[in-house]
Amino acid sequence: MTQQEKQIYKHEKMAKIKAIREKILSLSQEQREALSAISIPTIEGRFLSIHNVLMIVSQFSFTPTVVGGFKQWLKAGRSVRKGEHGAVILYPVGPKDQEGILEDAERFFSATVFDISQTESISENLKSENVDDYIVCQN
Repeated sequence: MTQQEKQIYKHEKMAKIKAIREKILSLSQEQREALSAISIPTIEGRFLSIHNVLMIVSQFSFTPTVVGGFKQWLKAGRSVRKGEHGAVILYPVGPKDQEGILEDAERFFSATVFDISQTESISENLKSENVDDYIVCQN
């Protein structure tokens, strides 16, 4: 990816996050309170923050049940179906204490997550498709 392509990608991503933020800000107080009652767990067992719940609900046309990133789903034995579009969330980055818990968020990065309904078992894929289509990387 060239430097110019990276800049375009970065600006497109920032514009998408800004549009999501504006959509959330346009919700009424009643709508936000109703959505705040929704709890969305991750594939790793943690629950998303209310901010990320609002971001996800504003992007999906359905209410997600369990979400995870592309690699998290692969690690769990599932793959994201071809053509599925994920939702953008923000995650904090900063120093962690000795137990690995984030002490203070210095900045936020974006990540794309997919609902479990957008995935399928890898073993089902292998039965229905050519095994050579799957590349397994070992570190």
